[in-house]
Amino acid sequence: MNHKMTIFLFAFLLSCAGGDIKNNTPESKCFSVSPMDNLAPHIGKCIVMKGVVTDTGYPSIADYWIPVPELEKFRGEKVSLKGTLETRKESSSGSGDQGSTRGVYFIRVISIEPLR
Repeated sequence: MNHKMTIFLFAFLLSCAGGDIKNNTPESKCFSVSPMDNLAPHIGKCIVMKGVVTDTGYPSIADYWIPVPELEKFRGEKVSLKGTLETRKESSSGSGDQGSTRGVYFIRVISIEPLR
């Protein structure tokens, strides 16, 4: 077999095997969080947030203040957002905190459902 075919088959097998393996395990449980919760223990885990999408500069669920671009078309609506909470380091370039880094929350969206 040539190398291209071998690589293709390997990639195909990985894509088939990696899909939904974790969805049937207890670790895939999503945690419901509220705006007052400490989100740090939920980093890397599935969370569910419910609320009205803000109509400010960037879309987020009110009182959580985590920008979620996928919420753009839901501005002003009440939604349930399911996703994986992640952080990334961002450097700030200001005179007072030059060279410092801080963690910023973001969400890898799994689903968004409008609520009535």
